[in-house]
Amino acid sequence: MKNRVFATLSCMTLFTAAAAFAQSNGLMHADIPFEFRVGNTTLPAGYYEVRTQFAPGILVIRCYECNAAALVMTAKVEAREKRETGALVFNRHGGKYALANVWNPG
Repeated sequence: MKNRVFATLSCMTLFTAAAAFAQSNGLMHADIPFEFRVGNTTLPAGYYEVRTQFAPGILVIRCYECNAAALVMTAKVEAREKRETGALVFNRHGGKYALANVWNPG
């Protein structure tokens, strides 16, 4: 039973891409090693620029190498503690990933 619960939670758990993040001015960079969805757009693996302060409530994610980009509306939330680094959090359903959260540093 524990193995099944663990496997289910593992599939539903949020995955974070191995990423290198820049300054906390709303611009981050991330090397995402898998294909993923942002809203209704599927983006390939690649090195992405993520802008969270493009316009209020809009997230821009762009890969110049693979010529791919997506805009998505967001809802702002605040964590209880300040983060030292930013993070992109993904949901995994089967073998497919979807961007779930973007956490800015600070």
